[in-house]
Amino acid sequence: MKKTCFKRIVMLFVMFVLFGVATAETLIIEKDPLRLAVYDYSGGICLYIKSSETEEYVPLFSVADEAYTSGFYLKYGKTSRKLTRSAGISVSVAETESGAEVTYTLSGTASVIIKYTLLAAVNKQVADCVRVDVTVENLGKLSDTFAIKSVFDTMLGEFEGKHFITAMPEAYNTEHMFQSMIDAKWVRSTDGVDSIQFLLNGGDVSTPQYVALANRDLLLSSSWVPVVTEGRYFDSIRVTGNSAVGIYWRDVQLKSQTKSYFTFYITAATASLVPPDIKTVCGNLSDELANITVYSEPVYVDSHGTTFTVGELSEEQLDPDYIAELFGRIQELENSEGSSTFYDEIQKLNGELDAILLKLEEMGTDN
Repeated sequence: MKKTCFKRIVMLFVMFVLFGVATAETLIIEKDPLRLAVYDYSGGICLYIKSSETEEYVPLFSVADEAYTSGFYLKYGKTSRKLTRSAGISVSVAETESGAEVTYTLSGTASVIIKYTLLAAVNKQVADCVRVDVTVENLGKLSDTFAIKSVFDTMLGEFEGKHFITAMPEAYNTEHMFQSMIDAKWVRSTDGVDSIQFLLNGGDVSTPQYVALANRDLLLSSSWVPVVTEGRYFDSIRVTGNSAVGIYWRDVQLKSQTKSYFTFYITAATASLVPPDIKTVCGNLSDELANITVYSEPVYVDSHGTTFTVGELSEEQLDPDYIAELFGRIQELENSEGSSTFYDEIQKLNGELDAILLKLEEMGTDN
């Protein structure tokens, strides 16, 4: 009897898994010549472009296993997880007016909403840009530290011999870690005909803390920020030259029920054309971009270009004496011997101070 019961439970579980996989759908958004595929089950994405040579859609990311190797990750506290249904995370995919929106929910912990908007920056009839807006909300009852990273398993440069190029003169055919994107500005992968480009500096882009060019398997490892060895080839035991891009935004301290926002762009081109840069995107799409994201609460941008919220500011927080005390507390913690143990509190207080200073600047401008 017990064996029969156990078999029924196993069969029900298998049927549930198979049914869940079978009913998971891929959302396809097309705006010529781009095609965006969002995979409901894996939570992964793939961007395609209709090649000028073949008139067929060419994947700009690897499509193996429902593009599982391209996607987003969330770190909360000391825990990190890939945003995918297979990791036990609730995933909701919805079509929007000009793209798609994916909501990942970790019950009682966090909600991550990633909005993809397809835009036409150079020619109004030709889509060449995807704006990516990421919203992180703390669903917990206590303040916590959150961070977002993304890994994109690019392909085009692997067949050309120049895996990646940036605004810098040299190409990158070996591992490299950017500590700043001020000079590099963007990362492009191209086969000479089709190109994909990540815009990571300038305009309203939330500048990342790090950008890694490395072997895909290294970027998919359990380490949040991998150990990148300058000059090492994009090789592993299993695959030669399998390169990818890792983008890492800095940790943000969020109070309960508050949010942080990140924005960047992906541009693409075919017919050996150069994808549009951030000046072209922001210059030609100023009206469209102004209406894409409307935040429902005060949003501040820190010196790194990261947007964040700290809730409504009270009159007390704008008082000079309060600001002086806040600054003094930050200095005290940063100069203490065990400053690393106060990391979360320092991040939180610095976020509050940044918000206060920006608010005072806005008030001064209005006056």
